[in-house]
Amino acid sequence: MRPVRRDRVRRELVDHPTVGFVSWRGTPNLMTRLHRHEEVECNFIERGAITYLHRDKLVTLHPARLTLFWAAIPHRLISFPKSTVAHWLNIPLRWLLQHQLPTNLIQAILQGEIIEESDLTQFDFDLHLFHRWHQDLKSPSPERQLICHLELQARLRRLAFSAKSLASSRPLASESRRGAPSASSPEAIGKVELMARFIAENYTEPLRVANIAKLVGLHPNYAMSLFRKAFGMHLSDYLTQQRLAHAQRLILTTDMKILDIALEAGFGSASRFYAAFHRAYGQAPGDYRASQTEAWPHPALTPSR
Repeated sequence: MRPVRRDRVRRELVDHPTVGFVSWRGTPNLMTRLHRHEEVECNFIERGAITYLHRDKLVTLHPARLTLFWAAIPHRLISFPKSTVAHWLNIPLRWLLQHQLPTNLIQAILQGEIIEESDLTQFDFDLHLFHRWHQDLKSPSPERQLICHLELQARLRRLAFSAKSLASSRPLASESRRGAPSASSPEAIGKVELMARFIAENYTEPLRVANIAKLVGLHPNYAMSLFRKAFGMHLSDYLTQQRLAHAQRLILTTDMKILDIALEAGFGSASRFYAAFHRAYGQAPGDYRASQTEAWPHPALTPSR
């Protein structure tokens, strides 16, 4: 296996512009590269299936299961049967925060989980909702768009009760079903959203809490408090999670040395990376690579040349 140039790794990720509230239905398109955008993505498979490369795993979405994930986590659609028909809805992160959705749902999204509906009896209901939402979001009527937003809010609240993490098959944490307090003013939401977006776009840089707080004009302590109230996690933990997700991808899909991966992902040193990786996954990065390499099941997970 030959080493991969770091500039090639950067070219393999495509940043898409913010598009806001949009929805569409149809046959998917294969993605030749990982991509990301700022919205939370809501998927619903009408028939067939789609398989994503998401973080370090292949994840297949099946019919009758509403799924939700934050598209700022790099992902790539790599396969689907020809008969597949799917529905997509992009939801601005700011909208989720404004409506104080259950913190277990928000926290799972920000932690990079793909959240899946476990109640398969919802298929007809969800299919009807998506068809109606497509029409409402295309309508020039503010009232129809408001109705769509209210229905979506109710559907996501219901999802928080019945959803599970697709990666672990465990239900979402049941605590904190109520919405997060104290971060719901428009100004606070704007600052929290800006911090999360800035981290998602710049986590490979040597970021500090003080720099992030300065970006939004807040004292570092208040910025951390506001972030924690909105997302249910510390700002520094969120930054580390973004870096770990990036490192996982490089470990599995490139031949880069562990030290180079640590620097590429933004950790600054191998020791910081090893400590964070071991806390998160219970093993060293090299051991993780060795244990996973033998199980690569798809060309999308083979090391780049």
